[in-house]
Amino acid sequence: MRRRRRSNNFGKFILLGLAIALVVLLIGISFRKDTSVELTQTIAAMNSDNNAYVQWTVSENQLDNLNDLYILDKIKKQKNDVSNIEKIDLIEKNGITQYVIYTSSPITNVNLDKTDNILDIEFTKVSFEQIKEYPKVVEGLIDNVELSTKGKNNSLLKIELANSEIQGTMNLSEDRKIVTINILENYIYGLTVGNDKEGDYIQLETVWEPSIEILEEKMNSSLLLCLPYTNTDLKIESSNLGDNILSIVNEKNKNLLTIKLELKSIPEYEVKVKGNKVTIRLKQKEKTEDAVKPGEFGLIVIKKSEGISLKNLTENADIIKKQLEISFDKKIDKQDIYYADGYEYEIVTTKNKQISVNQVINRSNAGRNIAVSNNGEETRFTMIFDNYLEYIYSEDKDYIYIKPVTPREKYDKIVVIDPGHGGVSSPGAVYNNVIEQAVNLSYAMKLKKLTDAQEKIKFYYLRFEDIDVSLDDRIAISNGINPDMFISMHCNANDYSYVKGTEVYYSTTLPDSDKLSGEDLAKLVYDDLAKNLDSPGRGALETEDYRVVIKASVPAILIELGYMTNDSDLKRLSDEEFLKKAADSLYNSILTVYDTYEMR
Repeated sequence: MRRRRRSNNFGKFILLGLAIALVVLLIGISFRKDTSVELTQTIAAMNSDNNAYVQWTVSENQLDNLNDLYILDKIKKQKNDVSNIEKIDLIEKNGITQYVIYTSSPITNVNLDKTDNILDIEFTKVSFEQIKEYPKVVEGLIDNVELSTKGKNNSLLKIELANSEIQGTMNLSEDRKIVTINILENYIYGLTVGNDKEGDYIQLETVWEPSIEILEEKMNSSLLLCLPYTNTDLKIESSNLGDNILSIVNEKNKNLLTIKLELKSIPEYEVKVKGNKVTIRLKQKEKTEDAVKPGEFGLIVIKKSEGISLKNLTENADIIKKQLEISFDKKIDKQDIYYADGYEYEIVTTKNKQISVNQVINRSNAGRNIAVSNNGEETRFTMIFDNYLEYIYSEDKDYIYIKPVTPREKYDKIVVIDPGHGGVSSPGAVYNNVIEQAVNLSYAMKLKKLTDAQEKIKFYYLRFEDIDVSLDDRIAISNGINPDMFISMHCNANDYSYVKGTEVYYSTTLPDSDKLSGEDLAKLVYDDLAKNLDSPGRGALETEDYRVVIKASVPAILIELGYMTNDSDLKRLSDEEFLKKAADSLYNSILTVYDTYEMR
C-alpha cells in the first residue's frame, strides 16, 4: 500500500507519446510548417502582462521521429513455433545505439523491463543456442550484454547500462522476425527563454524527467546547466534574451550536455523539475539597503573589497558541537561587516594584530552566538546554534550575503547516518582485538565515499572519528535536523557463538500513514543486505530497546551487520571488502527508498 512507484516503469513512455503527439499538433498550429528546416524559432509578446519569450523547438519531422523512437511498442502475443536467434547486430547511427536481433521465424512474444540500470528483454519460445558471439560493450553507454536461458525454450537478453539515466525501448518488425532495442539518452526537444513580472527564466522540455546540475562560473558570470546522458539538436545562438541573460550556448562532451547561460551577473536562482519540464528562474537580488534594514534577522552582509568573493569562502561544519565556521582567506575590515538588523560588529585590535568581537550578536534564528575573528590573513565567522543550522550564500557585484536556514529549507532530501558507539567510554563489543566502534565507523566511511559523489541527497554523519557522542545527543541532533530517515550502524553479540547473520531493527512509535515507516525502511534494507552479502539473519525486527530508534521523530532503523561472537561473521566484519559491499548495498537501498516512497 505504501509503495509509490518503482523506477523506470515503461508505461510512462505511452503517456509520453500522447504528450509528444499533442506537442506536434500545437507546433503545427503555432509555428511555421517548413519541415525542411531542422529547427523552428518563435518570438512572441503577451502584452497583457508585459511578458515576452523566445522559443526554439525541433521540427515536426524530428518530433515525429522522437515519437516513433522513444515510445515502447506494445507487442501482442502471437502463437508461433519455437524460433532461433540467428544473429545480433550493433548499430550506432546519428547518435542512436541499437541492438538488432534477427530470428529464424516469427516469434511468439518479447517483453522489455528495466530496473535501475538493467534492461531485461525476455523472449518467449526463442532459443539462442546458435549465437556464439555478439556485441557486449559500448563505451560510456553499455557496460555488458549477456544472453541466458530462462525456462523451457525462453531466452533472456540482459543489457547493463552505464547509468540509470539511460533508457531503452523496443520495436518488433511486422513479420515478427526482427527485434530492435533502442538504447536512448534523454532528449531536449524544446527550449524557452522568457521574461515576465518575476524576472528572467529558461525552460527545457525533455522526453523524460531530466537529471540536472547547475554550476556557477563566477569569473565569466555564467551558469552551466549540466545534463548527463542527454542529447539535443537545438543550436541556440542569440543575445539580449532578457534583463540578465545575454546569450545561450549548448555543447555535448561525451555523455554530458552543457547549456551555458551567459549573464550580466549571477543572481539567485530557483530550479523546478516537473515531469519532463525543468524551469530555472533567475531572481534579482534586493538592494543592499533593503537587505540590512531593521527587522530582517539572520542575515550577514559583507561589503566586497579587493579579493573578497564567494570564491574565497570555505565552510567547516560540526553538527555535534552545533557549530559552523565560515572563513575567508582575506582580511575583511570591520566597517564592511553588517548584520541584517542594523548592528555593526564592534571589533577590538590587540597588540598581535588579532581582531576579536567585543559584542556578540544574539538572534535565535541566526545562531545563539556569532563571533568574528581576523588575524590579518583570514577572517572567520563562528556560529554556535541551539539547533544545527545551514547557511546559504549569494553575491552581487558589491556585497556577499550569508543567511542561516534550517537543513530542511536548504535540502529537499536528508538522511542522518549514525556510526554506533565511539570514544573510550563506548567502544561497543570487542572480540579478538576487533572493536565494534571501529567496524561501525569503517562501514560508515565507505558509505560516505558513495554519498559524497552525489548531490541529490544530503547525508549528515554523527561522527567521523573515534569520539563519544551520547545517545541523547544523537537523538537531539537528528531530530533537530529533521531528516527523512535515521540509520544507525552496529554489530551484534550473543552468548551462543553459533548465532550469526544480519538483522535490522525498527520502531513503530511513529503513527502509521501511507508514507515511509520504520518497518518499510527496515524490511527493504534487510532484504538487500541479506541478498547482497549472503548474510541472512532473523530479518527486520520490531524493537522497544534501542533508544536512538524509538526516540527518533522520523522513520529510523538500527542495522546489526553481523555477530562479533560468531567466527565467520567476525572474519567478514574485519574484511574491508565485505564492509564496502555492505556500504554499496545500503546506499542503493536508500536510493530505492526515495524512488519508491512519498517522504512527506
